[in-house]
Amino acid sequence: MKRLSFIIRTSSQLKLVLSLFGVVVCALAAAGQTTTTPAPTAAESAPPEAAPALSETEAAQRRIARARALAAIGKLAAAATELEALRASTADESVRDVSRVLLMSIFVEMPDYTRAASLLDEAFKARSTGGPDGAAAQAYFALAGQTVNAVRTHLERYRTFGLNVADNDLPAEANGDLEQLRVLLERVVENAKAIDGEHAGGANEAARGRDATALLEDAATVRMRVARHGQDRARWQTEVSEARQRLFASETRIASVSDIPRARPNAAPAGRAPAPAAGAGRPAAGQPDATSANSRTSTPAPGATPNSPAAAGGGAAADGSATAPTVAVGSLLTKARRRQSPSYPTAAKIARVSGVVTVFMLVNADGDVETIERADGPAPLQAAAADAARRWKFNPTLVNGQPVRVRGYLSFDFKP
Repeated sequence: MKRLSFIIRTSSQLKLVLSLFGVVVCALAAAGQTTTTPAPTAAESAPPEAAPALSETEAAQRRIARARALAAIGKLAAAATELEALRASTADESVRDVSRVLLMSIFVEMPDYTRAASLLDEAFKARSTGGPDGAAAQAYFALAGQTVNAVRTHLERYRTFGLNVADNDLPAEANGDLEQLRVLLERVVENAKAIDGEHAGGANEAARGRDATALLEDAATVRMRVARHGQDRARWQTEVSEARQRLFASETRIASVSDIPRARPNAAPAGRAPAPAAGAGRPAAGQPDATSANSRTSTPAPGATPNSPAAAGGGAAADGSATAPTVAVGSLLTKARRRQSPSYPTAAKIARVSGVVTVFMLVNADGDVETIERADGPAPLQAAAADAARRWKFNPTLVNGQPVRVRGYLSFDFKP
């Protein structure tokens, strides 16, 4: 009995000891957590700072860049949706113009000719609402020029896949696509004729008429490339020839310095230097009007050397006095004594517009640029190229020991 009592007491004491030990362990654990976990600092407890907000221009540039990326990887519908949303959400006309130019390329590439035609019609109807500087008209010329360029690019796909657009036995799908391209080009030609018929007088109207004629010539040249048959080709060849003749005729007119309009950012500027005593001569007979950047050459009349009297043109000044001869010399690059590189227009850079712009000009006997006659190439880059060309200086060209006026060109290659 005594032994049993001892065992019971011992067991109770052991339980008490174990219970106390457990309390101590829990207390130590709690203390350890308190001492090893530091309190959060004020910086850690503060909410994270918001990222700086983008400006409207930066946000638009990002959206345009994303749309370009989507188009580049073949997601044309997604790119078009992004650009349409951007046009609807911004009040910045330059952003809307860039978006519209990109959309035209995408619609032709998709292809979605209905939306492409709608875009062209929208810009054409708005061309007379651009204010005194004709911004809406400038935007139309940029879009119409991009339409022609997009059609060229689309036609290159045929060549890439070994197809000739002039073949008569193309599959029905290809013939249907080419027919819609013809309709789109003919719409550009009709619009150009309408604009050309609107200008009644004044420097701005005359310049716009020349731009319309240049656009007509460009669109008709591409339309001739996709002629349905020989008769159709002859019709468009006539359109091209007549447009070129009008362009040559317009180059003989020199405007007063007071009539110089503000340079258009999306088409060849029509600024003219003060009229000299001598009027500008026409190109020599037989001189070709090159239409590509690789063939911009001006040649004298057949059988004449560049510095011979047969190669020189002449005219009459306003007072009837005889003019100094004008010599066609082709590229003016080798005659340059002072050069000026063109700046890359921001809108064109955002839209990734690149290419060669050729500026045709008249240089006086002292080697100064007298007249910028026209510029050919991507429309958004033409004004920048023309502005740079005006600042070039050239060594005088001598004929029989006397300095003469010369007609030639400079080409500028824009790369983003």
